[in-house]
This record gives sequence, C-alpha cells and structure tokens, in this order.
Amino acid sequence: MDKLLGATALGLILVMSHAAAQPLQVSQDANEDDLAEPRQQTDGDVIIVQGQRRRGVTLGTVEPELTLGEDEIEAYGASSLAELLEALAPETSSNRGRRGGGGRPLVLLNGRRISGFREIGRYPPEALARVEVLPEEAALSYGFSADQRIINFILKPNVTVKAAEGEAELPESGGTAETEGSFQRLTVDGDKRFSIDFRYEGRSPLLEEERDIVPDEPLLPFASPGNLGADVFGAPVGSLIGADPEVTVAALSGNGFGDFVPGERTLQNDQAFRTLIPESETFSLGLSRSQQFFADSVMTVSAEGEHFESDGLSGRGTAALNLPASSPFVPFADGVTLFTQAPSDRALLRETDRDRITGGLTVVSGLGRTNWTFAANVENQVTEVKSELGPDTSALQAAIDGGADPFAVIGGDVAIQTLETRNENLTASAEFILNAKTFELPAGDVTVSAQAGAFTRHLDTSSERAGAVTETELSRDTFSAQTSIDVPVFDAEDWRGQLSVNGNINLRDLSDFGTLVDWGGGFNWRPTDKLRFLASFTAEEGAPGIEELGAPVLVTPNARVFDFVTGQTVLVDVVTGGNADLTDDSRRVSKIGLQIKPFEERQFTVNFDYTQSLLKNEAQSFPALTAEIEAAFPERFTRDADGNLLSIDRRPINIEEVSRKQLQTRFSWSKRLGGGRRGGGRPSGRPPSPAAERAAPPQTERPAAQGAPIAATPQTTSQGPTPQRPTGQGSNDSGQRGRPGGGRPRGRVLGGGRPGGMGVTITHNLTIEDEVLIADGLPKLDLLNGSALGQNGGTPQHEVAISFRRWNKGLGMFVQGRWQSGTEVSGALTGGDDLDFASITDTDVRLSYDLGYNQSLMAAFPFLDNTRIAVGIDNLFDSRPTAETPDGQVPLRFQEDLTDPLGRTFEIELRKRF
Repeated sequence: MDKLLGATALGLILVMSHAAAQPLQVSQDANEDDLAEPRQQTDGDVIIVQGQRRRGVTLGTVEPELTLGEDEIEAYGASSLAELLEALAPETSSNRGRRGGGGRPLVLLNGRRISGFREIGRYPPEALARVEVLPEEAALSYGFSADQRIINFILKPNVTVKAAEGEAELPESGGTAETEGSFQRLTVDGDKRFSIDFRYEGRSPLLEEERDIVPDEPLLPFASPGNLGADVFGAPVGSLIGADPEVTVAALSGNGFGDFVPGERTLQNDQAFRTLIPESETFSLGLSRSQQFFADSVMTVSAEGEHFESDGLSGRGTAALNLPASSPFVPFADGVTLFTQAPSDRALLRETDRDRITGGLTVVSGLGRTNWTFAANVENQVTEVKSELGPDTSALQAAIDGGADPFAVIGGDVAIQTLETRNENLTASAEFILNAKTFELPAGDVTVSAQAGAFTRHLDTSSERAGAVTETELSRDTFSAQTSIDVPVFDAEDWRGQLSVNGNINLRDLSDFGTLVDWGGGFNWRPTDKLRFLASFTAEEGAPGIEELGAPVLVTPNARVFDFVTGQTVLVDVVTGGNADLTDDSRRVSKIGLQIKPFEERQFTVNFDYTQSLLKNEAQSFPALTAEIEAAFPERFTRDADGNLLSIDRRPINIEEVSRKQLQTRFSWSKRLGGGRRGGGRPSGRPPSPAAERAAPPQTERPAAQGAPIAATPQTTSQGPTPQRPTGQGSNDSGQRGRPGGGRPRGRVLGGGRPGGMGVTITHNLTIEDEVLIADGLPKLDLLNGSALGQNGGTPQHEVAISFRRWNKGLGMFVQGRWQSGTEVSGALTGGDDLDFASITDTDVRLSYDLGYNQSLMAAFPFLDNTRIAVGIDNLFDSRPTAETPDGQVPLRFQEDLTDPLGRTFEIELRKRF
C-alpha cells in the first residue's frame, strides 16, 4: 500500500506543480501538432492567422494508424457506434491481450475519456466527423494499460440526428428469425450533447430437429419407452430377463414388459426437445446529457436500463428406475433397471431473466497544456435462471416400490426437480486522470500522465435445489495508481527526425489478493513523415477473477462434450465453480511496430507489429479433454470400467507457462471518387428534394463558418509567413483535406452529388509460436502442431481479415471477409484418431442506398427523403467450423448445424431520419 500511495503522490505532484502555473486553455506556445488548420481573417491587406486546436485530437504523441472520414463511415451502413465498432473489429484487434486476443478496444469520444462505451454505443454514425484507430501505447495517456488499441470517435461540432429503424434477419435454412427496432435522437451543439435511444430485439427459437443433425449413439441408454439393463449399465443382464446370459441390454417396444428385444436398444432422440437457439427478447433505454460545468470543463451524465429474457429447451428428463421382483407388474428378478425418459412428451425448460441498470458521470477539463478527467461508473445486474433438471427419481422409485405400474407412474404427473439461481453483480469505479506538459526540453515538452482510481465489485449468488439453498457472497475492492512519462529526445530536420521515450508504472492493491505491480517503457521514433517505429516492453502481474476463486460449485448433468480420448460426443456430469487454490500470474510482453506511408498524395499505409509474450501461472478455464490434459489432471476425470467418461471437473486451473510470438501486418488504402463544385444547400450534401427546394429561401452569400477552409494564397504578414497545415497528429488521414475534423462541407456538391470514396484494409495475423506447459514434468503442448486447449482445436497459424468499403452518390457497399487456416489435433496425443479442423472463410456483404439521392423518387414520394434501405448477407459462402477424422467421419460435436446453426443469413433494414 505504501508503494501505491507513493506512486500516486509522485504523479500528482509532477502534474499539479505544473497545473498551478498554467491556465486551462491553449497557450500561445502550444505545440504545432496541437493546432488545426490555420483560420484566416482579413483586415484590409493583412491576413491574420489564428491557430485552433483540431477537434478530437488525442493526448500524447502517438498518432493514429487508421483514420476514417465521413464518407467511409457511411459506407459501413451501420446504425449505431456499437455496430460500427463491431464492423471495425479486424482493424482494432490487438495481439497484446491475454491468449492473443485484444477484445473490444478502449473507446474515446472527441479525444477524451468517457464513463463507458454504453454512454455512446447507441449514437448514430451520421453524427461522426471521423474515426481514428491508435496503437496500444496511446492508452497510457488516458490511465489505461497498454494492452488494447484505442478507437477515437470524433463528433461533428453541430448536428442533430433523429432516426427510427427496423431490421429483420432470416437464415437461409429457416427455422428462426430475428427482428430489431430502435429510435435514436442525438443533438450536438459544441460541448452540449443530449441523446436518447430505445431498442428492441427479438428472436424466435430454433430446434435441433429443424437442422440436419445426425445423432451419435449415446453413452447411456435413456430412451422412450425405455431400455432394460443392469444396475451398472453394460454388465450382463440376460439371465435376469430370460435371454442369452451375455446380453447387456434389451429394447422395450411398448409400454409394457411383455414385448422386448434382447441385444438391441432404443436410441434416444431429443432433437424435438432441444433448442439450438432459445427464444429471447431484449428491451433497452439509454439517456445521456453533456453541458458546460466549471472552468471550461464539460460534464456528462448517462444512464441505461436493459431487460433480457429467454426460454430454451434442454431435452427430456431421464430416470434409471430399479424394478423390484415383488411388484405385480414386473416379471423379472431383482437387479433389472429401466432406463427411461419421463415424462416422454415434455421438454426440460431453462428460463433466464436479466435486468441491468448502469449510470455514468464524466467531467473533463477544457483542452490546454494541462488536462484532467474524472470518470465514474456504476452498474447493477441481476440475473435469474430457472433450470429444470429432470424428474424426481426418488418419488418415482418410491411409487414403483409400493407396487405401482412403472409405466403408469412415468406417464402420470411427474414432479420435476429444478435449480433456481440468482446472481446480483454490482460494480462501481471512480478515476481521476491528469495529463500535462510539465516542462520544455530542446526537443519539446515532457508530458506526464497520472491516474488514481478505486474499483469495487460485489457478487451475491444464491441457488436452490430440492429445498436446499446455497448462498455465496464475493467481493473485491481495488485501489490503483498509474504514472507515465513521455520525454522527447530530439526533434531534428535530418535523419534523426523525432524521437521520444516513455516509461510507466501501475500499482493495484486488491482487497482479497494483495498488491500487484505493472511497469514498462518504450520509444516512438519518426525519422521521416513516411516512417515510424514503435517499441515497448511491459511486465505485469495479474490476479484470478473473484468467480474463478470463489464461485459456488455447481454440477450440471447431461452436458454434451467431446471426449478427444475416445472420439465420442458424450453426455456427462460437469462440475463448475471456483478454485480457491489459484495463484497470481506474471506476464512479459515485448512489441516492435513499424508504420510506412510510402506515398505523398495517396492514402496508403502499412503497419507491422511483432509481439512476443511469456505468461506464467495463468488462471484459465479447464482445457479440452485430451489425453495430455487428463494425464496432467487425472483427479479431474471419472470413467467407468470400460473407459467411458462419466464426469469431469472443469473448475479453473493455473497453467505453468504460455509462450507466444505473433506478427500482425495491416495494409490500409483509400481514395476519393468523383468531384464537383460546392454550392449552397443543406448540410447533408445531397441534392434537396423538390419539396425542400420549393420551401427553401433564396441562398445568399455569407462568411465561411469558423474553421472552414478559405481559398487563399499564403502571404506574408507582420507576424511572419502564414503557417501551413501541420502534419502528424493534427493531419487528416481520411483524405478530406481542407476541412477541419473531416467534417462534411456546408453545402451540397452540384453536378452529380458530393464526392464519394472507397477504401480497403487487409489484416494478417501470423502466429509464429504458441506453446503451453501445463505443469512441471510434462512435455510442452505445441498448439500449432497437433495439441489443443479448447474444444475447437489448436491455434490457426494464419488469420486474414479484408474489408472493402465504397460510397458514392448515395450507394454504400461494405464487404468484410475473414479466413483462418485449419488446425489438427493429433491422434497420437489424444489416444484416438487424428481430428482435422477445416479452415474457415466467412464473408459478409452489406449494400445501403440513401433514397434522397434519387431525384425522381423524391419528386414522387418526398416523404422518403432521409430514408436509407440496406440489404445484407452474412456468411455469404455458408462456411461453418467443422472437423473430421481421417476416414471422413464428423463427430456429433462438430457437425455444421451444431457449430453454426444459422449459416448463411439474409437481412433487410429500413432507416428513416427525421
């Protein structure tokens, strides 16, 4: 705790000492990169140039790797920032996260922190001026760890969007459908913002029988009306039923014991009683408001509520009932067991209800040499699940022991056992972040960032089964402090270019685990405008989550898993919950990045990121059921005398060591399409509808809006030459030069509509090494060459994502393709056959058209102005994950309709702006 307080004090003293002497505004000696395009004012023959900070510029010296302008944003056809963020997943992925996955990137709005993505997730993309994607190192300036990329959404300074939309999705194979409807309103007036949004999503259920699933022969003989066997299924039972003594099973052909087939068994078929996708509904309402607070600061308050409910089917209940010889209905000796399903015409239900309420508060200072942010967030989520587990076998057995007809008992009103759980998850956080240019060196300003925060999480869980109630309370309070410093080394016109070095330290004190320390450093070198190098090193410590440590132990019967050892898909009892013996982990990550911009005029960028990580004692969920894993943890597996898997304990474990090396390559290219002269008209830039033209007042000349470009030849003033547009952080990489912030020109483009654009981004992830040491004394697992930790095979060596976007004259096209190479799980390691996982190709296509660009349509139907229609196909080539053995057999677990029940899906959307 002393280290924690010391780090906090150091960072705050450095920043506050400078803040006391600096006003919260752009100073006269502000760095040139902080300025937007010069704003020119004329006074007679003298042109006076005033610098303005470009809207939305991020803090620190790390520049965006990718910038999307307004036209390119429209090409995605997204209806919210959440949809846009999902479409940008390949461009925002990171290899710095654990297990190589960066997850969702960290999100900024106008270059500043927000309380959480839910604050802006439903904002309409029409309000955006541009989007920037920055590397992980940019996160340090905002109090984050450098393990996720940053995405910066920049809003237009003045805009109002009111929109309603409806969407329907239907898979080609039918069986289910999804519908969505929403209403959005967002008003932006400088620093003032107000938004409200309502959303509904609904999906109909999809049953297994509505897909082509070929069932495997089950491990246990539960069926309807049933099968006869010994107490321990698989043991000889023939002598007890008057058949060949070696017979182990007999199939009943009706609701009675007079007609059965020795040596055969009735197979279980639950496909009409299992849902691949449950029926569900979601309602959500969100609000946010921003306004001036004090000392040029801006305060944002946000809130959201969501209700979710779903109903799924889990097959029919099963029962193993002993048939006593004393029963007048049983013609057999003791020891015969009836394996049946009861009741035979009823599915087990699983009902889920979830309510979530979130609230956020953010206060950010006015932009200047010293910037501060206070961000607070609270969320409370209550989830209630009611799962039917099967018939009360004790009650059924008691009735049969009392002389009742077993089939009458099974076909009657059978009591169903249930498991009811309730989880209440409360999280709250508060952070204060300072970022300041503390003092000046010959190469520039030394920038210091400091963060201090408090986080708390409380998880209350209760479960009830057969009248027994189990309650668990878990909590964790975390206090954190982080300090980072960025020092410019030189800023030269020669080959040395610009070089800065940085260092950071983060301390976290966990109430249930102790103090963890992260530290790191790196450099940012830009020898020319066409070349940039980034290098960083991070050493961090991590703690298991509170659920991984203390979640209550839960046994789920009849769970479907794939046993790599036997090559069977089996129904087993799965134990889940927490493991109090988990320890903390340590992680070392090194990264070298190179960015190349080879052309002056063309928007073409190449990025290379090489990442190497070593993780020790990582806590993770239990791996796949391979022979290697079973050899390492034999106590976690229970098998019968014939080697059939009966149960598995899947509580989390510590992995001894994970070593990974990856290279990510990204190509980005964009260009403008068409052209035209600008004229007066609506800010939307589209040809106005005839009705609007009739109602519009005559256009008159007016001065250019603040920040708008003015065509002028650079002249010499009394203060020196007119400054030119700065490069680097303040540049507009979207290709929309001449407009600060990439905003749309105030006025439409005559003679064919406003210019369009197109762009391509290609991302390739190459995994060079992925090795795992489960425990000391065991051989390393090579996930690239035959080993596996998960149910879906090893690690693909190649992953490629391609996105193409085009927007012109109201027509937008967005195509996104993803491909990953196949993997193999070696039979020599599993004890069975090799299992080949095929490569996966997934392509999504979306076309959108703004009807306002069709003048003849507007003349006939003016109410369709500001209406967009979009159609799309997800998984165009119907490619789904699958696996097969060398003889071409596909195990049940990897059949296409189980790995991806939807396949090729069609969607249509109608969006109207008011």
